[in-house]
Amino acid sequence: MASFAFSHANYSTAGTARRGYDVVGQDIASSMIDLARERASAEVEGRLSFICGDFESGGFVDEFDAVIFDCLHHAEDERAAIASAYRALKPGGVLIAHEPGEGHSTAPGLIEAMRLYGVAERDMPPHLIWRHAQEIGFRSFRVFPMLQELLEVFYHQPPLKTLRKGWRHRAKRIWKMAFAPSDRASAIMVLMK
Repeated sequence: MASFAFSHANYSTAGTARRGYDVVGQDIASSMIDLARERASAEVEGRLSFICGDFESGGFVDEFDAVIFDCLHHAEDERAAIASAYRALKPGGVLIAHEPGEGHSTAPGLIEAMRLYGVAERDMPPHLIWRHAQEIGFRSFRVFPMLQELLEVFYHQPPLKTLRKGWRHRAKRIWKMAFAPSDRASAIMVLMK
């Protein structure tokens, strides 16, 4: 049975457990854990647990098949978080990171959120994640485009307009996303231990 660890206690933790996996959700906010427990149903009992704490100092060793991060951009020390995930993974395990790229931290709405709520919002592009991951010991990685980028390319304009105007530009973007993804843009990264 595959096991997963999530860096946020959210809807994904219960959804993954419903699919038959053993899941540990971790969050620094106990209120998020309470909310995730409320959303979890009796059908996941025994396969889903939660811990409250930061993911930079996790104590798991060789325990998970996969660790999923969607909040490295909130970390005080992203290298420590990646190292903690590496330790928690079994040999051959994967770290999946869903993170914003360059320019994220300077978006006006996020600057306001940082001021109002005291949260950290940082750029977390693939090249930065991979640099830390290599130093820690991850052996390979792949970069995939974010869903919103795919939606924009395929569904932003009506199909007839897409065929008449800008088809070369769209074809080039699709080729780049598939074969030469950006190491600076928002992305999903899959890193192998």
